[in-house]
Amino acid sequence: MSQIWVGIDVCKAWLDVHIRPEQRIYRLPNTESGVKELISQLPDPTEVGRIILEATGGMELTSALTLHQAGFPVVVINPRQSRNFAKATNQLAKTDKVDAKILAFFGEALRPEVRTMAAEETRQLNDLVTRRRGKLKKVALTACMHKLLIILNAMLKQKTEWRKVAEVTNELA
Repeated sequence: MSQIWVGIDVCKAWLDVHIRPEQRIYRLPNTESGVKELISQLPDPTEVGRIILEATGGMELTSALTLHQAGFPVVVINPRQSRNFAKATNQLAKTDKVDAKILAFFGEALRPEVRTMAAEETRQLNDLVTRRRGKLKKVALTACMHKLLIILNAMLKQKTEWRKVAEVTNELA
C-alpha cells in the first residue's frame, strides 16, 4: 500500500490539514480534541510517510506531541524551509490551505528525517504544553476580570447605587 503524506498548517485557532495523494483538505480546531479528531481520520501510523508541521512559536507543540505519542512520524520544520520549497515549486500564493498542501508535498518530495523524541524531550514538550494551557486559562480569567471592571465602571458612571453593584457582583460570582 502506498504511503500518505500529511501537511498541517498550524495557527492559534485552527489546524489546516492536507493529505496526499488523496488531496483531502479539512480544517480542525487547534485543540486536543481537534488533534484527536485528526488522529481518528488518519490511517495506521505505518501507512503515513510523514506528518509535516511548521514551527510556529509553540502553537504546534500540542499537535506534534500528541501525534508523536500516537506513533506517527512527525517532523517539525523551519518555516523558511517550507517557504523556500514553495518558491522552488512556483507556488506563490500564501493561504492556510496552500501552506498545508505545500507541507504535505515537502514531506513526500524531500522525506525529512524523523527524529525520535527521547524521553527527556517528550517530558520537556509535555511541560511546555502544560504551561501553555495554564497561560491560556490565566488569559481567559484576566479577560473576564477586565470585562467585570468595565461593567462596574459603567455602572458607577451611571450613578448606580452601591447596593445594586454588590447585587450584580454576587450574581456573577
